[in-house]
Amino acid sequence: MRADDLSLFQSPLLPGEELRFEGKLDGEHLAEGLLCAGWHVVGYVEEGVASLCAPNLNWRDDDLAKLKEGNWIQRNRDWWRSTQPGPVGSRFVREFVKTQGRMVEVGCGPGGGITPRVLLDNRDCRIIMNDISNRILQLQRDQMKKEGVGSNVIFMAYDMMKKVLRPETVDAVSSFGGFGETGGKADMAISVAYDALVPGGLLYVSELDHDSDEYRALPDDIKTRFGLTEGWRARLERAGFEITQYAATQGELMDDPEDGGLAKAVMERGITLHKNHAQIIARKPGRGSLSRAP
Repeated sequence: MRADDLSLFQSPLLPGEELRFEGKLDGEHLAEGLLCAGWHVVGYVEEGVASLCAPNLNWRDDDLAKLKEGNWIQRNRDWWRSTQPGPVGSRFVREFVKTQGRMVEVGCGPGGGITPRVLLDNRDCRIIMNDISNRILQLQRDQMKKEGVGSNVIFMAYDMMKKVLRPETVDAVSSFGGFGETGGKADMAISVAYDALVPGGLLYVSELDHDSDEYRALPDDIKTRFGLTEGWRARLERAGFEITQYAATQGELMDDPEDGGLAKAVMERGITLHKNHAQIIARKPGRGSLSRAP
């Protein structure tokens, strides 16, 4: 991240103040130091990755070690090289790349969202990689350096449910499982994404499909606990988005506790549930200033 990239962001603690960096530079890039707003320290930069999150939100050392031992980030990249994201995802990638604008990948995690697919189409796309853990973002950055892509990628750790991106800053938002990790607070993340998009901006959502019969039949306590009380289409439309394309597919059976908390919950009760997925392209109304400049 360069110092002038900070103008895209604001501290949720002091939204009216500009962010500034105090610390060491590596050429034009932030290396190590503090992020400040007004008279306050609101974040930090560690190993070239900026964070507006508390350090205790990082992955634990043992979980990070398992991730590295399993070579999961590299395996995910290899998967993208041999796989297409389906008609909806492919259309989103084409439309975003054509804008020559900027996209934010919210809650990218170890998988990296749809960003690896985007960078296969254009290695110099302007992207903000977001996660709550700067250590995950450091691994994503190292992988991109290894591949020789992502020269215009910014890595910023922050809570996607808070207004960290300034209004009408990005041309596209991608949530490849990110919204589903908000612990039932996806509406907040969707609202923040809406505000960050320029008029006419694109939203791509690839999440578990809450509209299928299996999900509607889940016990109410599980729905509430995992934010499954409403489908993605209804949530996006309520936030103000216009749905332009929607597709749902049935995935594999949830029969492995490693699939996460929802898988554990349904397995404990003997409930049959598949990894049904919804893929959606939505648009913020209005005619945008979708950038075509490099």
